[in-house]
Amino acid sequence: MIQRYTMLFWKNPCESSLEEIVDTSYNLLNLLKQFDTALSPKYLTAYNKGDIREFVFTRSNLFDLLEKSTNKEGNNTYLDLGRSISFFSSKFASESSGIRLTIGVNNKKAKNTFIVKPPYDVRLLIVERIDEFERLFKQIVEVFNPFWGCVYSNLTYVPHEQLFWKDARLSSVHWMNYFDNTTADTIGKDRMLSLPGIQKLEHGYYLKIQDALFDAEFPNHLTNLNKVNNLLGLV
Repeated sequence: MIQRYTMLFWKNPCESSLEEIVDTSYNLLNLLKQFDTALSPKYLTAYNKGDIREFVFTRSNLFDLLEKSTNKEGNNTYLDLGRSISFFSSKFASESSGIRLTIGVNNKKAKNTFIVKPPYDVRLLIVERIDEFERLFKQIVEVFNPFWGCVYSNLTYVPHEQLFWKDARLSSVHWMNYFDNTTADTIGKDRMLSLPGIQKLEHGYYLKIQDALFDAEFPNHLTNLNKVNNLLGLV
């Protein structure tokens, strides 16, 4: 299996107007676009190749897209489940990023999510630009205000919710991590503050378990991850 990385952010449900939803969505997608064209939301996701449409990224077009992107089932519309939009950056699979945003969720049983899957070849996009990629991660945290976020490898964990969180508790750290203050309190702030490299942000904490891009096929990288999990009492 080819190793692929994902940026994943979860935000608690909250009341938001359509204008607020559009502003946040525009700012998030613009961060990706400014970072690199490989992360740019250039095409709307479609089930069939013949239905693929290029997306001209303007606030007006994003407003129109979000306005009609409500969760529906039959004739029923569920505004409390927010609005979902998704994009990809290239028609060449090996060069394409996947982007999915669910925002405006206020149902207490659901959450807002932002998912970015960079292209398979991350050498130029991440490996040679780790400081910039780290800055992008923190900028997304600032705009989206999640309670948790990470950058993970698909070879470490299957992307299933119970493998990130179990029984309302974080199950593991990943390469890059964000914990808001409430999540930090749940884990144990004293434990978290004892970790080498922990950084205090405005509403929480940022942690990168190692400087180099995490590779699940390297035993010493897995050792680093497990060491942090042990220090936080997650295993």
